[in-house]
Amino acid sequence: MGAFSVREGGAAIGKFLKRFCSLFIQHRITTSAAGLSYYITMTFFPLIICIYTLLGNNYELTLRVLEFLQPFLPEKGYDTVSWFMEYISENYSIPMMIFSLSVILITASAGIRSLEAAIGQMQGRRRYEGVFSFFFSITLSLAFLFLIFFAILAMFMGETVLSHVSIVLPFLHADNMWLELRYPLLFVLAFILNYLMYLVCRTRGDHYSIALGALISTLALVGVSALFSRFINESIKYPLIYSSMAALILIMFWLYCCCLAIYSGAVFNIALRDVRAEKRALAEAAEDENALPY
Repeated sequence: MGAFSVREGGAAIGKFLKRFCSLFIQHRITTSAAGLSYYITMTFFPLIICIYTLLGNNYELTLRVLEFLQPFLPEKGYDTVSWFMEYISENYSIPMMIFSLSVILITASAGIRSLEAAIGQMQGRRRYEGVFSFFFSITLSLAFLFLIFFAILAMFMGETVLSHVSIVLPFLHADNMWLELRYPLLFVLAFILNYLMYLVCRTRGDHYSIALGALISTLALVGVSALFSRFINESIKYPLIYSSMAALILIMFWLYCCCLAIYSGAVFNIALRDVRAEKRALAEAAEDENALPY
């Protein structure tokens, strides 16, 4: 009985891996990830301007946000973002903010539509079509912008709370705890964003599980960021090859790897859905066969 269970489990894993690879190759996930990373790259720097605006044009607060995100960025990319933040603080204007918001709405909504289209093809049907897809992507772009803003507020509130705790209970060293807590907080935020993306792209009536794929995607995002950052920091010759373009290329390649992780989580969810559906169909067929009169 035990050997049969192991064999059956191995067969199920084999079917899942085969389905995962089939979806990954058939729907050209690497190409879709490249397209999504392009849209995110176009959104990346205008998003910093919008965050700067939402934080009341406060350079110090925005810099603290960037420092909070530093572990997820390649070192050279972080230096470029910091320089860009300094440039914004010195040259900020209302037209710059309006232009940045317009770029975010155009590029982020296009990226969301491409993500929803790719997931829809894998599912067999898209959730939104035509003009509804356009309005959905614009709305979701604004929602994600405000979600990021509220996450930043939560970050500062958490830091403030720990500062007060440190004053009342100095033996806890709560200020040092914040440096450790930012990693799980970023992990939770990435999980929520992944889960919401999979949720809004899932077709109505198709209630397959998305939590496991979101978890795997988040783990992949964290792992890719950590490994990539370490690899770049140890690669001394990389800036010599690409010269002044090195930082931008690093950011684009890092975003591409992150997009691959996002799509891989979606592929995982749909492959698992298909394998479970096949298993249920075989079980129902066996029940019907046993129910037939002889």
